[in-house]
Amino acid sequence: MSSKHKSNAITNFFIKVPRTPSVATFIAEQSNGNVVATTSTHPETSIPHHAKISSVPLSNQTIQLQSCLETITESEVPCDTASPPHKKKKRNGSYREDHVWLTDDNYCTFCKAYYSERTFPRGSDGTFITKPFTNFSKATGVLPKHNKLLKHEQSEGHRKAKGLIACSDQSQRNGSVLEQMYVASESEREENFSRLADYMKATYWLVKEEIPHTTKYTSLVNLCCELDGSRRMDMWRSIQPENATYNSHNTCAEFLTAIKEYMTMSLKDRVKPINMAVSYISVMADEATDLCRRTVLSVCLRYLNSNGKPVECFVGLRELENTQAIAVKEGVVTILSGLEVEMNNVMWLSFDGASNMAGVRNGAQALLIREHSKEAVYVHCRSHVLQLVCVHAAQKYPDVKRMFSLLNSLWRLIYDSPKNLRIFKDIQDILHGPDIDLVRNGNTRWTSHYRCISATIKCLNAIITTLQQLHADGADLSSEAGGILLTLQSRKGLLILYALKRILHPLCILAQQLQSPNATLANMQTYVSTTRATLMEVKENPDTFIAEVCEFLQTNSLALVSESSTTSDINVHNNIVKPYINCLLENMESRFSDKVMAMCTATTVFDPRMYASGSSNSSQVTEHLISYA
Repeated sequence: MSSKHKSNAITNFFIKVPRTPSVATFIAEQSNGNVVATTSTHPETSIPHHAKISSVPLSNQTIQLQSCLETITESEVPCDTASPPHKKKKRNGSYREDHVWLTDDNYCTFCKAYYSERTFPRGSDGTFITKPFTNFSKATGVLPKHNKLLKHEQSEGHRKAKGLIACSDQSQRNGSVLEQMYVASESEREENFSRLADYMKATYWLVKEEIPHTTKYTSLVNLCCELDGSRRMDMWRSIQPENATYNSHNTCAEFLTAIKEYMTMSLKDRVKPINMAVSYISVMADEATDLCRRTVLSVCLRYLNSNGKPVECFVGLRELENTQAIAVKEGVVTILSGLEVEMNNVMWLSFDGASNMAGVRNGAQALLIREHSKEAVYVHCRSHVLQLVCVHAAQKYPDVKRMFSLLNSLWRLIYDSPKNLRIFKDIQDILHGPDIDLVRNGNTRWTSHYRCISATIKCLNAIITTLQQLHADGADLSSEAGGILLTLQSRKGLLILYALKRILHPLCILAQQLQSPNATLANMQTYVSTTRATLMEVKENPDTFIAEVCEFLQTNSLALVSESSTTSDINVHNNIVKPYINCLLENMESRFSDKVMAMCTATTVFDPRMYASGSSNSSQVTEHLISYA
């Protein structure tokens, strides 16, 4: 057969029989020095793309054929389109078509960008982030448990990274919220600031009312939008980008941080002129327990403004690891340093009388004076002193101490049980009495004793009726209710109750005056003298509270329990009320003595207002100073 006939035979073979020739046969046919060029308009009869060759010299063509045929199996498998008996294996390119986040080097685009400098998501060993994905044999299933790529795509960490990066990209395209404000027109800018002010007011209201802002902020904002008749808030929120709706509790936390920073800057501006004018400062600090049961330290400053008037301001709240003197001292120094207050300008330290605060050697005041303010003077808080007067005096007289303990038991009996509280409120409505809540007294609450006595007397008729009802029910607390009822239905108990109201009222007024920002050392003597005079009047004239007891009994027709003949009004006054008042006056004398009051008055000689106003009291103040010296 001639060479031409061989060439035509080979061509007809490839056209009519769509089979892949063997490697040996294909190379043998091409090794005769001929050039094969096949073309066809029918794709089903054309030679596979790896078998097509161009018209090149035979030697080069043979080399190309050998390299192409390395991927062809030796067996002659028909090139039919029928499905093979086994599934073809996907290549990495096919995976990236289904999962666009998969990079060429088998990392996750979103997770690698977001978690590269952050903590890995829960359950991740770094695959897709710091290590490439290699287990493609388990990436072909339909369900996530059989498909590692699908499982990663539906994981929480991947969706979080994808969402945050999308928000970041949108922010970069649109700019930050502040940048968008300044790009907008003047009217839009005013509208944006007005709406932000509304959101900040909502945040401030939640914090002021001690409502959890992390759970109630979104619902409060939605309620404000519904109550807004102009619908401006709702319309403004609807046109905002998805990343600037301000409905998240994280936004609320950011608002609180912004408010804190603004208040801190405002305090720095107020305190800065003090440091520049080398004005002297008084520091007041006290420990407290917040709603989260954490021990915190609150600090206040008191100073004179440019007009010579005393100004008192709260400057900081700091959590304490413990209540030791060193921790308190460091807390005070940290808060003042944050406001750039010069410790050399601190001339007075006012704390309570606890050993960790007022200790002469190792108390907080001693450490501050020794290490920071060598010229400072420690002053025991006068309000604490007054509270100690009341507490120590009550501890000496069992009848008075028993009355305060009974009132605390009464508060727990009613308010610790919703059922008892409901009975008490219903009886108040039936008797048309005042709807007043009882007050729980405490030794650290300066005015709680008087408020407790006052609220009990105003609701006394409803309280007695409630106790009678609880005692008659025979429930678990009936015996406790009966014991409290015996005291409140006795004439002795009523006399002590009304006498304490008369005694504690002037002390409550004095406590409020001492806590007033307008209180000074000059007018302290007037406050104390007035209180003493009122207590002396109650001591010498018992008819006032005795008449109030008689009026209460007549108005409510209350049946008293039988008592011994020795329990008379005069005996109660002489044996209980008068000694208690004498103890109060003695304690006040020891803590607010005439010598102390004279020294307080004498210090006003350094007040420039005494001379600027041309007051004639300056000579009198000087005499007090000389007499004290």
